[in-house]
Amino acid sequence: MKVTQQLQELENLAKQLGVKLSYEPTTGLVSGTGGLCRVKGAYRLIIDRRLKPGARVQVLSDALSRFDTRRLDLAPEVRALLSEPARQAS
Repeated sequence: MKVTQQLQELENLAKQLGVKLSYEPTTGLVSGTGGLCRVKGAYRLIIDRRLKPGARVQVLSDALSRFDTRRLDLAPEVRALLSEPARQAS
């Protein structure tokens, strides 16, 4: 699966999970790649819009790996991306 396809699949997954996703410049005091947060009880994922697709996939997969996706129908490649951060932590 190409990186652009992975990115699209992960963006769709975020939508399914009710995570508001936005690509914004992160400069100045909040510079970085982005991350997941809760705003008024709703999840929001902000990713630096200057990141290349591969880096966007990494940020998305790291953030979405925190959610229970066992009951969702996901491509095997996407499921592998979601389990990758867990493997790195062990």
